[in-house]
Amino acid sequence: MISLLHLLEQACSPEGLDITQTVEDFLHGLELGCYLCQEIREFSENYQDSRFSNSFYHIEKNKPLFKNVRCRKIDRQGNPYEIPRNFRFDEMEIKLGSPNAAEEVMLDVQAFDGDPAAYWVSARPYDPNINRAEAIESAKQWLSDCVNCHEQCSIPSKSANGARTTPKRLLKIRIEISGCTKVNLHLCEQNENPRYTALSYCWGTGQAYKLTISNLEAMYVDVPIPSLAQTIQDAISVASRMGIQYLWIDSLCIIQDSATDKDDEISAMDHIYRNAEFTICAASSRACTEGFLQKRIFSGPSMPEVDYSTLQFPCPNGARGTILVKHIQSHDVNDQPLNKRGWTLQEHMLSSRVLVYDSWQVWWECLEGKRCDKGNPDIISYRGMQIDRLPIHGQMGRIKRMSCDSDHDPDFLWKTWAEVVEAYTDRDLSIESDRLPALSGLATKFSNLWGCAYYAGLWEKKLIEGLRWAVLDPSTSVVNASYAPSWSWAFITGAVSWYAKSSDDTPVVENPVQYTSLVECKATPANEAVPFGQVTDWSLTIEGSAQWIDWDGQEQIEAKGLDTDSRPLKSLAIGSQLFPEGIIALARPDCSQLQVFGKESKRDPSSLPRDDEEEKDEDIFYMGGEAAETNEITLEILAMVISRESALMLYPLKDDQYFRIGLLEFREEEDLKAYFEGCDIEKVTVF
Repeated sequence: MISLLHLLEQACSPEGLDITQTVEDFLHGLELGCYLCQEIREFSENYQDSRFSNSFYHIEKNKPLFKNVRCRKIDRQGNPYEIPRNFRFDEMEIKLGSPNAAEEVMLDVQAFDGDPAAYWVSARPYDPNINRAEAIESAKQWLSDCVNCHEQCSIPSKSANGARTTPKRLLKIRIEISGCTKVNLHLCEQNENPRYTALSYCWGTGQAYKLTISNLEAMYVDVPIPSLAQTIQDAISVASRMGIQYLWIDSLCIIQDSATDKDDEISAMDHIYRNAEFTICAASSRACTEGFLQKRIFSGPSMPEVDYSTLQFPCPNGARGTILVKHIQSHDVNDQPLNKRGWTLQEHMLSSRVLVYDSWQVWWECLEGKRCDKGNPDIISYRGMQIDRLPIHGQMGRIKRMSCDSDHDPDFLWKTWAEVVEAYTDRDLSIESDRLPALSGLATKFSNLWGCAYYAGLWEKKLIEGLRWAVLDPSTSVVNASYAPSWSWAFITGAVSWYAKSSDDTPVVENPVQYTSLVECKATPANEAVPFGQVTDWSLTIEGSAQWIDWDGQEQIEAKGLDTDSRPLKSLAIGSQLFPEGIIALARPDCSQLQVFGKESKRDPSSLPRDDEEEKDEDIFYMGGEAAETNEITLEILAMVISRESALMLYPLKDDQYFRIGLLEFREEEDLKAYFEGCDIEKVTVF
C-alpha cells in the first residue's frame, strides 16, 4: 500500500495519471504521515455535506474513495495543455468520493527558482523579503511589457478638452555622484509631460512633515528625506529603483493649508492618477509611519501558509525536479489596510497600472492582466471574487472600453456607478465632509461618459433609480446633514446598497401605479472649481403616487398596518426569512433613531441625532432593530413610489417639504400595486 503523495508523484507527468485509491490505501497513508492524506482527512471531517463528512469511516474497504487525481496543465499563454514541452503546472485537482458524487480539492503547486521544474511551474514560494532586488527587476519587466504591448493601458499624451494632464507639482528624485538620494519639489511647466509615478497610501493620524505655504519655497530647493514618514521614504526608494525620476504624493505636492490649492488638485485627481506611469500602493500599512518595504512575518490566520510537501517532478525534457504542494489558499486583498480607506478606491481605479505591496507579496495589475513576484496570481481575490473583478481590472476596464464607443449604454453606466458607490461606502473616511470629494475623480471620469448633470452622488439620467439606495446596517450609520441632502447616499456614513439595479421602465405586471417623476433637482457645488465635490443649497422636487403611513418603527410591516383607512389589502407574501406570513413590506431605515417631539412634530434634518450626541429617551423614535419595540408613539410618514417594488420613506418638515428617513421594500409588485392603487398623486420637495 502506498500514500497519496507517492501516487501524486506518478501523476506529475506530461500525460497526467488517473488513479483510484481505496480506504485501505488512504488509512495506510495516514499511518505513514502523508501530508496530503492528512489534508484530505481534515477536509472530509469539516465538510458539511453528508456525502463526504467522515466518508472514509463509512465506505467499504476496497471501494474507491479518491478518483481522478490529475494535474491542471496550461501553457504559457494560459491555453489548455497540448504540447508536453510547453505545459504549465500550477494546480492539482483531487476529487473525493465516487465518480458520480465527487468534491474537488485544489492544491497549490510551486517550485524554487533554479529547480529543473521551475520552467514548467510558474508559481514560486512566498519570500518574506519583498524589498530584494529580484522583486524590483520583476516589476521593471511588468512595466516594460505593459508599456510596449498593452494597447488598453496606453496613457494619453494630452487631454481632449485641453485641460492639464500632469500634476501642478512633482517630487524630483536625483542620485548624486556620491550615491546619495536627493529630492526637491518641482513645478511643472505648462507643456511639460514628465514620466512620474504616484503613491496611494494611508495617512494614519497625520504627517509631521508636509507641504505648507511657509515651507513651499524651501521645498523647491530641497526636501529633507529623513524628516519624511517611512512610507514616503519607501516610495521614493521604489520609484528611484524603477528608473522613474518624478513622484506625486498628495501631502508633499498639494499645499495642505491652502483650500484653493486643495480644490484645484482634487478637481484634477482624474488626470493625476490616470497619467501616472503606475501607482505604488502601500497596501499593508495602516499609517504612513509604518513603511511598506519591511520584511514580512508569515504567521496568523490571514497570512499565507508556508508549510509544503515536496514531490519529485519528472520534467518533459527528461530532467527530474522538485515541486512544492499545499492546500490552495485564497488571498482576499480587501483585508489590506489600504483597501479599507475611502480615498484610495478612486486612486486604484483611476490608475492604468498599480504596483501593490501588500502583507503577502508584491503584485502588479493593469487593464490587461496581472502578475505577482511570488505565489500564484490566480488566488488573489477582492471580496471573494477573482482578480478580474478587482476595481481597476474589472469596473474601470469596462468603463475604459466603453469610453471608446460613441453610444454609451445608460443602464450599464448606472449599474457600474452603483457598484462603485457600494464598494466606496463600505470604506472609512477620517473627515465626514470628504464623502463626495473622495469620489470626485471617479465622478469626473463618469461625467465624460454620462453627459448629464450630477447631483451630490446621483446622475440626472438615472436619478429616480439612484434614490433606491438602502443602508446595510442602520445601527452603525451616522448622518452627514451638513454636507449632503437626505436623498443622497452621501447623507449617510456607512455602507449602502442598491438591491435592484435594473431600470423599471416596463412593469412585470399590469400596474396602474404612477411611478415618481423628477420635477426639479438642485445641488450647488460649494466651489465651482470642484463641480463633483462638496455641495450646498440642495433640494429635490418629485411627483408620484404617495400614501401616508402610521409607522411604529418596526422593520417588518404587516399588510393591515400600512393602510391608515383600514382598506383591506391582499398580500402575496407567502412566508420567507425576510417576509413571513402577512408581512407586506420591509422598512429599511437610513439610521437607527430619529429625534422627535411628539407625533405631530416637524423637524429640520440637521436635528437628526449623531452617535456621539446624548438625547433624552422621550425625544427618540427608534427605527428598526429591537429598540423599536419600545416606541410609545407612531410616526406619520409619507411613502412615495419610486419603483415597482419600493417606495421612499419621507418625514414631513412643513408645507410639502420633507427629508428622507429610509426605503420601503415590498415583497411583490402586486403588493405595492394593491397598496398604492387609487391613492393620491403628491408633489413634494425633499431636502
